[in-house]
Amino acid sequence: MKTVILHVGAPKSASTLIQNMLADNQDQLKRSNTYYETFINKETPLGQLAYQKNISNNKLNKIREWTEKYNALNEQQIIISNERYFGNSYDNFSDIKPIVSRLRYVFKNFSVKIIAIVRRQDTFIESLYCQNIKGNLETRTFNEFIQQIDIYSANWLKLLSYYEDKFGFDNIGVIPYERLLLHNIAFIQKFFQMVGINITINNLPVVNPSLDIEAMELMRFANTFVNDMIKRYKLRKALENIFPKSVNKPISLFTQEQRIQLMSEYRKSNTELFQRYMKNDNINIWYN
Repeated sequence: MKTVILHVGAPKSASTLIQNMLADNQDQLKRSNTYYETFINKETPLGQLAYQKNISNNKLNKIREWTEKYNALNEQQIIISNERYFGNSYDNFSDIKPIVSRLRYVFKNFSVKIIAIVRRQDTFIESLYCQNIKGNLETRTFNEFIQQIDIYSANWLKLLSYYEDKFGFDNIGVIPYERLLLHNIAFIQKFFQMVGINITINNLPVVNPSLDIEAMELMRFANTFVNDMIKRYKLRKALENIFPKSVNKPISLFTQEQRIQLMSEYRKSNTELFQRYMKNDNINIWYN
């Protein structure tokens, strides 16, 4: 039986970097008897599992038949990466349960392992807001944004429980995103070790560049007053070149009081999360 490794997110947790590293090292993956599925979007069969609200049993059966192509490959291991498998972060991850059920059904004839990367919830929410601005969608202030979403929906322990229920505890591996900030190459090597591949990495590409806080505010105002989407895009690209944000210098949008309250609310579930899935990491990287 072939093995499918599902890298399922979470969102805003280095998915683009991992996907780029997988795509750039396909020769090494092949030497390790591994195939990487490079193309997934809303219209492809694997993308439909995450993006479509309702999927008929007939459609699910067709997607399961489609996955049989992997059994014709020479490689014994298949890696599939899509952070949308963690659910829609803009809708409080409300669709994760049916997504997990679909994945279990579609890959019934494969051995499946799950890899998730999760980050502390305060910086996740801040990053989600910034991504909205960069996507030319967000016009709200940060305080307006957090008042209109459920900031307590990012309970990674609860969300991972859906995967554990369908795929089993022994088939789930979790990495804290903060490892990337401590040692970026070691972070990527840890991911590849979890899929059974030893890889030599000298440097990492810059992907999905961020804006500093002043540029972010300029972009938010542009989203309000500039109607032409092409002009907004060109402005964003210019700001990325002029006002880039360092990876090791996160944007701080919560007040200190808000941050303490938020992370205090998550403390119990996060403690259980580390004890259950990340025993080799110290929860203090989220609370310091």
